[in-house]
Amino acid sequence: DQKKKVLGNMKRDMNTVKVGAYHEAAHVVVGMMFKHYLDSRGVEIAGVGTGNQDLSGLCCTVQDNTEENSVITLMAGRIAESKLSGKPLRHCFDKGVILYALEMMCRGYADLQGDTEGVIQAIMDEVNNKFTPEIMEKIENYQEQTIEILDRPLVWKSITAVAEQLLVVGKMSPDELDEVLQSVNQRYSGE
Repeated sequence: DQKKKVLGNMKRDMNTVKVGAYHEAAHVVVGMMFKHYLDSRGVEIAGVGTGNQDLSGLCCTVQDNTEENSVITLMAGRIAESKLSGKPLRHCFDKGVILYALEMMCRGYADLQGDTEGVIQAIMDEVNNKFTPEIMEKIENYQEQTIEILDRPLVWKSITAVAEQLLVVGKMSPDELDEVLQSVNQRYSGE
């Protein structure tokens, strides 16, 4: 029984690592579609090699840092997790999730640093920090756009290739990421 318990925990941990790899890969692949670039930190997942956190060091210029670019890039990670696990995609940023995050932010948990909080902040910055019904509609529209992007075969193959490489090496530099993405583009661009 103890052996089964240990093996079960190891499997769950590896599944968590895999989910993290797809999450970060989606941020990076989609972010690059929106003129983001990977800084010197690269992209890293916890649990493989020396990585102790999931991180994608994405940056962009001020003119490319639009609400749409930021929100869709942020949403890509959570939606990729759902796509990988077969969960409903449209529940990642539904009204309940958004309202809960807003409540936590209003109660002073300003240090929340998840994708949901990033999405809310990116949109609220554009409307002077006032939550309106239009914000929920914007979030739903951005979620649909993100799902459409992740449903593109070449995008999902790129996310998968980056995630699989992260599962092997744990961390990728910008140059290593470019090599993987070029390989995918060469292999599948005709589809």
